[in-house]
Amino acid sequence: MSHFDTRYENLLKMIRSIGTKPSDALRDIGDNAYDAGATELRIWTLEKKQTPGQVSSNGKKLESIVIADNGRGMTKYETLKSLVPAETGRERDLSKELGFFGIGLLASGFSIADTIKVYTRSSDGCWFTTVNYLDKMRNPNPENIVRRCTEDEEVRIVNAYLRKSPTGTVVILSDITRLEATRNIVDDLNDRISVSFARGYYYMQNEISVYLNQFVIAVKGSITLCF
Repeated sequence: MSHFDTRYENLLKMIRSIGTKPSDALRDIGDNAYDAGATELRIWTLEKKQTPGQVSSNGKKLESIVIADNGRGMTKYETLKSLVPAETGRERDLSKELGFFGIGLLASGFSIADTIKVYTRSSDGCWFTTVNYLDKMRNPNPENIVRRCTEDEEVRIVNAYLRKSPTGTVVILSDITRLEATRNIVDDLNDRISVSFARGYYYMQNEISVYLNQFVIAVKGSITLCF
């Protein structure tokens, strides 16, 4: 009989071996927003700062990906569980929620990047947690520290990305090491995100609006538009 190794570091390695497409991973994170009652989901693919000469020579470089929604946010307990393998921290309505076949925030984030940061604001307050893949390989402890957002974080990050929403969640993926480093990495990723969300959210376009870099993603016939 084969033995399933449940050590935390090996669970993380297994998660990374799934090979989820970046656009599908971001869709899974977006599904969490829909399940949390969000009416707006905003995605930014932020480029590294380079001189025009560097861009001409090396192409665009991806600094981070930000996914923000105006859903109900997470409590401290939900935030604690959000970056634990196969956990959500809450009871799910599997008959209605998109996350029924989801791979989880941890798996989605680690399929793209080494670092996941979560800022969330709910009726329970504003909370922050983070996880880094390499740190977990060195110190395989499944528990992550959850603390209240600082005043600076709430103003500079939470308020900035949630705009005027009193509740919601901001997920930031950085140290992006899992995407193929091509000259067109940013534009290619934007195209894939647009197609994935346009197809997946077509029948929910009256319930939730999805934006990519400030432009709304929509579908007209079989053509994906970003305007």
